[in-house]
Amino acid sequence: RRFEPVDGQQRLTTLHLVHLYLARRLGDDQVLNILRKFTYETRDSSSRFFLLMAGGNLEGQEITIDWKVVRKEGRDLSFYVRDSSGFDLEWDYDPTIEGALRTLDLVHSYLKDFGDEECREILNNLISPIKKAVAFRFMPMERYGLTDDLYIKMNARGLPLTVGERFKSSLEKVLSQAHEESCENIWNEFLDEKPMKGSV
Repeated sequence: RRFEPVDGQQRLTTLHLVHLYLARRLGDDQVLNILRKFTYETRDSSSRFFLLMAGGNLEGQEITIDWKVVRKEGRDLSFYVRDSSGFDLEWDYDPTIEGALRTLDLVHSYLKDFGDEECREILNNLISPIKKAVAFRFMPMERYGLTDDLYIKMNARGLPLTVGERFKSSLEKVLSQAHEESCENIWNEFLDEKPMKGSV
């Protein structure tokens, strides 16, 4: 099965990184096998990075972390990831990977003093179908007649949907595919001419 979110990618990535940190630290291959399925469609470099961070191997390339050294020296986790022979230097210029490394450093700063038993308990609580430590609201867009086009625009602005945007999405669904582009142009022209009350 394949799940492609159109909203909440940052939350899912953060949650993935918490699982990844715990599973790598504990050497939990069962969880790491599941985490290897996490991919980024837009950037091949990000997909490769996440696969290798989950203990994957690409043509002999792998990211190794010696957790005894990490605990002893006490540096940021990203130092050891970058120091691994499997880390591509070009990844330092990938904003997704840079953000992931910062997040892993933050997770490490919170959990570095926890023992393995405590980390195991945290991971078990996260993956338990009974405890449900983390929950997301799943809203299939087709059920509500929404297009992913609308959510892409919303995410670009970082703002919640307005009543007008939800109406426009419903209207676009009713119109045929041939008229969608002209509807988009007319809608944008309408909004440009008539600023909404309270807008800047």
